Amino acid sequence: MKIIAPGVLTKDCGQSLARYCHGLVRWWKLAEWLDTNDEIFESVDKLGNQRFSRHPNLISYEGLGRDLNRLEQEMGLTPASRTRVQTIKGVHEEDDAPQRGIQPILKIAQ
Repeated sequence: MKIIAPGVLTKDCGQSLARYCHGLVRWWKLAEWLDTNDEIFESVDKLGNQRFSRHPNLISYEGLGRDLNRLEQEMGLTPASRTRVQTIKGVHEEDDAPQRGIQPILKIAQ
């Protein structure tokens, strides 16, 4: 099954794809951490009052999730956004792309 059609991601998408991959790795690491740790932590302020706060890792995890979702939508990686993605006209096979000056950077196996 092809998720990304040939011609959708090209050489100029490299930075966005790299940021997405880096963010996805960080998101998974935070997910693993949250599986074994509490999302809420207890602290005591200077006056001795007990406070409960969301762990900073939880906040980072949620923020990264939102950022990744935006990138996925821009790249057509979600079911809804996939219907709006258009390929570059004429790019159907990897062998055809260099003749048109387009270098696909991602080939999805069927």
